[in-house]
Amino acid sequence: MAFTEAPHPRCSPFHITVVRMSGPLLLRCEEPERLILSIAVVDNDYDPGLRQEVALGRDGQNLNLESAIPVHEVKATTKLIIEVYRPLEDKKKHMGRFLAGFAFLSLQEFLNEHPPLPRLGSVDYDIQLARYPPQCKSPTFEYGATVTMRFELHKSEPGPSQPESAPSSSIPKHDETRPLLSDAPSSSRAPSRTLATNTPDETGREREQRGWGKQEGHNRPSGKKLHGFHVDSDSGAETPSEDEHFPTVYEDEPRFKFRSADEEDGYAYEDEDEEDEEDEEETFSPSELPVPYAFPERVGRVGEGTFEERFLRWISPYEEITEAAESRDREKAEKVLARLQTEWDVVLPSSLRLLLVGAVVAAVMARFAPESLKFLAPEGFPREALALAVLAASFGTEFSAVLLFLYGLCTNGVKFLAIVQDMYDTYILFSLTCRLPIFCMTISLVSSMAFLLALACTAWPTAMLVMSFITGLLLTTELIVFGTSRLVNFAIWFKRGAWRALVWFSGCTPRCPEAYSY
Repeated sequence: MAFTEAPHPRCSPFHITVVRMSGPLLLRCEEPERLILSIAVVDNDYDPGLRQEVALGRDGQNLNLESAIPVHEVKATTKLIIEVYRPLEDKKKHMGRFLAGFAFLSLQEFLNEHPPLPRLGSVDYDIQLARYPPQCKSPTFEYGATVTMRFELHKSEPGPSQPESAPSSSIPKHDETRPLLSDAPSSSRAPSRTLATNTPDETGREREQRGWGKQEGHNRPSGKKLHGFHVDSDSGAETPSEDEHFPTVYEDEPRFKFRSADEEDGYAYEDEDEEDEEDEEETFSPSELPVPYAFPERVGRVGEGTFEERFLRWISPYEEITEAAESRDREKAEKVLARLQTEWDVVLPSSLRLLLVGAVVAAVMARFAPESLKFLAPEGFPREALALAVLAASFGTEFSAVLLFLYGLCTNGVKFLAIVQDMYDTYILFSLTCRLPIFCMTISLVSSMAFLLALACTAWPTAMLVMSFITGLLLTTELIVFGTSRLVNFAIWFKRGAWRALVWFSGCTPRCPEAYSY
């Protein structure tokens, strides 16, 4: 019976599991193919060569959710590297792989930027993948993809030294000491199968406390067979030579050490924070994963943003388009496209009618005004208003036709988001141009109204004054009613505020608690 100390909460293993991959649309691919997702945890830019490879199904789901990457300690230099490969078969029937997407994530910054969870558990988060530009033979994603990963913090039970007995198992004794084929991750440069020893005195908790250098993954067959190393001296296995020794992952770290033969196999880390409180818990609950450092322009907005962004949100669907692009929400993008298409469909015939009316009035003024219809030819403002109305209507018609031609043929939201994105990977240019048709139609309507009012004032000034008086009276009455209601609300708000201020300065208990209610 062996005694082991309870691990510190900060040394609890942090498990990372791939759940699924959504949104991959490969170019030059007739049917959906299975992708290979490679994950590696790199510390201080040192890649040990041990990678977790996950074979995704045709629907993007992980076929083996039991495989996870346990990480004991997260430093400032710890990074998570995600690479997506597509297996291809060349003319010689040799299987190859091409890198289609990648992502980089700093675990330390990810854990520090978000508040802790109130309880332990697993939470799923999305990581956006970057894509390579399409080339001659290299396949890539058409619009982008996201990888859903599960972050889970395994909390060890606090307490003094606890006795641990050998786990009960229904497997015979000769089967427990026999080397088994483990699911250790294979290297992308030299995939192999690794032999490991399953010792009878090793518990499940001790296997979880191993570093991420001995993680579980998928078996990858290879022609060259590498011999594994045995950590149990009593297993009776052959001791490999120095040339066949498998390189360890943490050899360069000063805090790494091997346990003796009497201790359990695995890795041990020296605890530097023994003076910390035992009840200290470090759990993390981020709402969204930060975007990889290689693409800082895709970082989510914090707060209201700049004045330009607030102006774009006010005059255009900039916020909705940006949110749909960041969350890969196809339905939201399709709703924005449908609303804009309806607007353009209404503006196009309206601007065309205004253009025809202005052209007819201008032709009548040029042909008949000098002789009989002299009231149609006033000099100065009426002519300028008519010219502005015709010009704005013509521009509105042209803009509506162009926008319908460019974006009216989009069949889905993904294609719409890909088309409206400019060269800087933003949607500012489209947000400014999508409202030009209705803006031009508004100017045309206001100019036409000014022209007609000028004609009415020239032809019949008395009627113009009477109608202006009636309109002003109605608007004044409406403003008086609205102002009275607002004045009453302001008086009630002022009374409550004055009462709260009086209670706060006096320091006594209020007799009417309703003063604090709204």
